[in-house]
Amino acid sequence: MVETVTRTRLFSGPLWENWKKQTLGDVGGLQQETFIDGLTIRDIFQSDPRRLNEYLQDRYASELLAGAYDGGEFSPVEQQRIDAQQYLDEEKTGTGAPFRADRLQQNRNYLSLYQKTERPDLEPLPRDVQESSADRRFPITGLGTMAGVGASPPRPVRKPVTEYGVATEDIFIDEDERELLNRFEVNPNRYFEAGEGFLNKWINDQPSDIVSFLTRGPGELLSPLSAPLRQIDITAESPWRLKAFFLPANPTPEEMESIMLNEFPDIQGRIRYINPRDPDSGLAIRVPKKGAFGSVGEDGRVQLAQEEYIPLRPQFGMSMLSEEGLTLLGYETGTLLAEAALTQGRGSMARLIKEGTEDLVKLPTNCIFSCLH
Repeated sequence: MVETVTRTRLFSGPLWENWKKQTLGDVGGLQQETFIDGLTIRDIFQSDPRRLNEYLQDRYASELLAGAYDGGEFSPVEQQRIDAQQYLDEEKTGTGAPFRADRLQQNRNYLSLYQKTERPDLEPLPRDVQESSADRRFPITGLGTMAGVGASPPRPVRKPVTEYGVATEDIFIDEDERELLNRFEVNPNRYFEAGEGFLNKWINDQPSDIVSFLTRGPGELLSPLSAPLRQIDITAESPWRLKAFFLPANPTPEEMESIMLNEFPDIQGRIRYINPRDPDSGLAIRVPKKGAFGSVGEDGRVQLAQEEYIPLRPQFGMSMLSEEGLTLLGYETGTLLAEAALTQGRGSMARLIKEGTEDLVKLPTNCIFSCLH
């Protein structure tokens, strides 16, 4: 382990404080020019102070060692470069290999997910129902349209522009919300696994073009169920939407990657926050654009398919409400889920679900209610 005195010398004093102030203050505005919507490094790591601190320390030590930071009025001395070398050479426990250079690169890769690209202009959706009305104080696209006024979704007289369908486009989708997604370079017209509930995906095993891209090789997706509810046990092979029950309401990109990795081996480095200033806004995932395919050029080089970010979960309409309902169900059944985690899905409640409700009567009433509450 790096001695405490070495760390103290390296990450204290005017040289370190001046560098950190300049970096976090975005002196020169380079970060805001680089990242979408004027984000800064502080914004991007806002929800994870520990990771921000690791990134700053790793980068500072690397720049000192490489001579990339002259310190301005506070010039680094040889002892600080020696401390930086010792810090970067420290081995990860049990591996026998340095790890901070790799960690720095991983954080730089994560920051690159927020770099600006060419943001397309967003065309308003054609609507069979006007978005607002002079005689209403709320938008027709709100839930108020559906509740208490006897309204019903219009008949689909045109092809949908988005993957949400015509009824959702006409009633639930707000243009300001679409523009907000577009502002963070997330395509508001698509969402991951569009049109498929996770049970349909689990049972039918019919991957979309997105799933096909992120899955490497045949047979890596879950096989169709040969018996009803055969895979109710929560394991590493369970569908990611089922495993998401164990995550917080607003999981981090790393948490989501960890539960999706089994189904999508190419998922790492593809998930970010839609808006890191507001983690509640949800997550976005980088996938090929619709109809985009890779190719091989005349020089033999592989040209990757054009990609874009889309919401990981639905953002509008009944699809969104269904996802939120499942999340709420996960919270309300926390005891059941905790049991499943601790017993690998083989506890009393998991067996009841798996074997059928007829077995419920075999348990004493007090046991049933204690399991549910």
